[in-house]
Amino acid sequence: MGRLSSRRAFSFVEVVSAAVILAVVCGAAVATISPMRAKTSRQLIERQSIMLNEMAQTYFQELGRFPADGIKSLIAAGYLADGDATSRARNIRYSNQYFYDTATGLFTRR
Repeated sequence: MGRLSSRRAFSFVEVVSAAVILAVVCGAAVATISPMRAKTSRQLIERQSIMLNEMAQTYFQELGRFPADGIKSLIAAGYLADGDATSRARNIRYSNQYFYDTATGLFTRR
């Protein structure tokens, strides 16, 4: 009686080898993506700060004074929307993330 020469399944070693290779590839992908995500987050914060500062400067140019109450003043003057839940959540996040200096009209990261 001879052995069948055609294989019908993968051996245990082949399956474990494939799993190890996939784990290494996934680990490399995570190690590559994580710094990108942190950099994107920093860039977003920087751009939001610039946007808020530009709004405060426009407010100053139009009304002759800086917003008295930061985000709340920008909302009241119509520079920031506050009509829906998404806008309100964004404005709360801005209020929590940025400090507003009334003397200079600048928003800075807390």
